[in-house]
Amino acid sequence: GEQFFDQEKWSEAEERFRKLLAVSGKNTLLPTNTIEDIKSKLSFTRFSLAFNSAKTLLASQKWQEAATELKKAKVQLETLPEKDRHKYSVELNTALAKLNFEEYRKQGDDFFSKADWLNALSSYKSVLPTVEEGNVAPPETLEALRENISRAELYATIDKGNKAFAAGSWDEAIQEYNKASAILTSSQAQIKFSDSNVTRRRIDRIILQTTIVRDRQSAESQQKDKKDLTTARNIYRQIVANITKSGFTTEEEFSEIKKESLAAIQSLDEKIYQADKEQYLRDNFRKLFTENYPAAISENLNNPVITYVKESAGKMIFKMQCLETGAGRPLMLIMFYAYDKASNRWAFFSEQQ
Repeated sequence: GEQFFDQEKWSEAEERFRKLLAVSGKNTLLPTNTIEDIKSKLSFTRFSLAFNSAKTLLASQKWQEAATELKKAKVQLETLPEKDRHKYSVELNTALAKLNFEEYRKQGDDFFSKADWLNALSSYKSVLPTVEEGNVAPPETLEALRENISRAELYATIDKGNKAFAAGSWDEAIQEYNKASAILTSSQAQIKFSDSNVTRRRIDRIILQTTIVRDRQSAESQQKDKKDLTTARNIYRQIVANITKSGFTTEEEFSEIKKESLAAIQSLDEKIYQADKEQYLRDNFRKLFTENYPAAISENLNNPVITYVKESAGKMIFKMQCLETGAGRPLMLIMFYAYDKASNRWAFFSEQQ
């Protein structure tokens, strides 16, 4: 047994020491100190058997089998003298850390291959501190792990942005896409994209598309629901500005959107201009009616209605009407008023003009 022990033939040594202890249990031929020495060597032999087996399995990437052997080795380690426990505990813990790393890395790789980015991130990050602190993986493996973490973070963020986009949560989508762009910039050293510029441009394009969808909806809401034409016009101006300063202004999709936005701005300019004139007539209807209806009493004029009729010879023509109340039955007063765009003057208008 001792010959096999010295030759590190652990299986043979274990068999001899085990048999010897079985024999010694039936009689008292062996001194106590000899039996204790055999027990100590048997413990070490069993530890070595399990630990060497685990290292072989680790080298063969048989992680589950290696885990079983390492657990056996850890149990046997506790039976060794303190000197041996201290000597081999570091090596055993390193092997356990390597096993843990490989198991979680494989798990992370499986999640990664299924595009399950969040679980991949969780698996990778759970072992990153151990890898960085201990010598459980070569530098190139650590570098590959960091690259996968950066990629998973990038893809997870884009995926989150896509889900927000599908749900119509435009601001959240834009926020996530911007995060993805920042990750791509900060992880340039880790992520070895052969087409990183293409990826960045793709993200920037999605951000612009999402911004346009959000702003168009906002402009339509301001125009139709809130009747705030000025705010709607400013939003369309921002859309044009965003497209102009982007790198996509020559693309057909964005060129058409810019053209449509400019047309919307022009239409809103006209509506705002017209609304401003209508408001002037509404604010001054009593004065204007009494000037043209001398018999009318200003205090008796109510319920003004201003309607744009048409533009003729550079003049914007409006129909004005109001109710005159007094001693008798209410009387509706109607007249036409025109704004001369060239001279910036208002005047009474008749069909003969």
